[in-house]
Amino acid sequence: MASLSIGSSGTDVRRLQYALREAGYFEDVVDGKFGPTTKAAVEAYQRENELKVDGKVGELTWSELEADGFEEPGPARPLGGGGGSDFTPAPGRSSLTRSVETVAEGAQGRAVLMLQEALRAKGYALAKLDGKFGPGTADAVRRFQEDNGLTADGKVGRLTALALGLGDAYALATQDVQQMAGVQGTQQVGGSTGSSSTHLVARFDRYPSGKGMTTGSITLAGRTYRFNSGKGKGKGVYYSTVKGEYRVARQGGYSDVRSGRPFKRNGVGFSFIIEDVRRPGSDQMWDSRAGRQRTALRIHPDGASDGTQGCLGLTGSAEELRRFRDDLNAAIRANGGSITLSVQ
Repeated sequence: MASLSIGSSGTDVRRLQYALREAGYFEDVVDGKFGPTTKAAVEAYQRENELKVDGKVGELTWSELEADGFEEPGPARPLGGGGGSDFTPAPGRSSLTRSVETVAEGAQGRAVLMLQEALRAKGYALAKLDGKFGPGTADAVRRFQEDNGLTADGKVGRLTALALGLGDAYALATQDVQQMAGVQGTQQVGGSTGSSSTHLVARFDRYPSGKGMTTGSITLAGRTYRFNSGKGKGKGVYYSTVKGEYRVARQGGYSDVRSGRPFKRNGVGFSFIIEDVRRPGSDQMWDSRAGRQRTALRIHPDGASDGTQGCLGLTGSAEELRRFRDDLNAAIRANGGSITLSVQ
């Protein structure tokens, strides 16, 4: 298989960029063009995974990405009812790169029809496919969520859409969802199904106006932990996490103990995606410093080298990291599947 390198372009490069972004190495636009930013991300991935650091993606690098849950390049196929991106995910994973609006009982439109088709394809019987999110569809969604370890609230946000294999065409369709006449919508703005108060607070020691690493503290269950955010050394220079209000939920796409070194410190690994609290199911947050949407922001242990690509990277001992992970999981369970995070 021909390797990818500077100057390559097309579907395979898009798959590569998406895989690197999901692994936490790439935060730029997925455009299918192998430029300096993509090369730097590849080199960082190779370095952290003890591969030859040459910035080229050949058989060994693809094999390592595949071990992280991504398939080698193959023919692109339509996703989410015929739309979607060019990325072909590994089984059970979706190429959902756009912002998704939460869809719930009372909604109607193309997105609901696509949802119903996906549920039926997964073996969840529906009386009819009519594009109307009624009690039958809500029940099928809850059963699917229960069977797949998701919060069984009958609402379809980003996590449920990913688990169903819905793609970017579905994401676009959620922007035009309508409410059925005479039915009050149940879409929740704000994300948290528990208390409306802030459960988790992260404070920067200094909030940088540009790229570079900064430090701060995060308080959970009465305990304070330290974190790094952003990066300012070497070839990779990144902004810190954006100030704002977030929703944190247990993510099905990441295990408590992740093998990837950037998400592991002192033998402890975990990763929680943080979402804009105003847009449940979306992992995007506007960053006025960068002049664009930031995506794939997470809370995870700071990895092999200090600094992150925009996430909150926890530092500390193995005992402290395990306690944070366990307390965060407990807080999420106790508050109905999600908690709020204020980054200040």
